[in-house]
Amino acid sequence: MTGEAPPPAPPPEIAPDPDSGRRERLRARIRAFQVLLALGVLSALAGAIITGSLFFALRPELESLPPVLRDVVLLALMRLWVWAVAPLAAWGAGRVLSLRPWATAFSICAWGETMYVAFDLAIHGFVDGVYRSLPFFSARVVTLALGMALGWRLAKRGRAAAERVKARHEAEAEATRARYARWLEEQTRQRS
Repeated sequence: MTGEAPPPAPPPEIAPDPDSGRRERLRARIRAFQVLLALGVLSALAGAIITGSLFFALRPELESLPPVLRDVVLLALMRLWVWAVAPLAAWGAGRVLSLRPWATAFSICAWGETMYVAFDLAIHGFVDGVYRSLPFFSARVVTLALGMALGWRLAKRGRAAAERVKARHEAEAEATRARYARWLEEQTRQRS
């Protein structure tokens, strides 16, 4: 033994990972799921805050309304989040995420409604909280469907606006590339 260490083994060849594309798509789906879940819950919370503020501000006027009209106005205010806040969140998600508009609107409204149903079940139970009465339950389902439809429409518009902005930026980048190419061509002609 001469005291010399044997030469190190060559590093193993690192082969490209065939599943990397699939994993990246899965990561993108998980991120979109998380964003839509957060937007649904935030829409429901923001709607609850706005609704509570409006109830307190409009309380004297609401009490002076006839009972049927008061119930309709109260129901519209209670469901404010689904027909006002959630569609705005869907529009914002449409601007940022490249997802199908219907999936965006459905996810945001479904997660917000899931939060409300969970609270109603925990506090009042199914009969007194979620169902209450056939007109109330029907109105809940109808406003949810209308909120999803409005969210779909706004998500579609948001996606279209994002595509227009992307096209404009690409056109500006191409114009800048062409301008720099002309400038470089002029510089090379001047040197020749």
